[in-house]
Amino acid sequence: MTGMKAATGDPIIHLGLFVGALFIPTNQSCQGTNYGNVIRLLIISHALNALRFIMSTFNVQIMPFLPKRQFMLYFLERSCDTIGIVIHVFAIIFA
Repeated sequence: MTGMKAATGDPIIHLGLFVGALFIPTNQSCQGTNYGNVIRLLIISHALNALRFIMSTFNVQIMPFLPKRQFMLYFLERSCDTIGIVIHVFAIIFA
């Protein structure tokens, strides 16, 4: 899992890629192959991986106020992290 997490990179980079990907038209094709679905999948992947930054920042700020919910907040952050990694790898394979 560590190798996959390293492959997905820093969440701040994904935030920038997500914002930039919003301006890419999704009706791209090359030699008759439509890549619109791949672009949409990459946009979703970048959105989920950028969400890692928002969730980790939020968790750092809120965990001292909710010590009983610390495991649940950490579990939600790691679950989002895992789903983002799987979708990112799937988008690379699908492309």
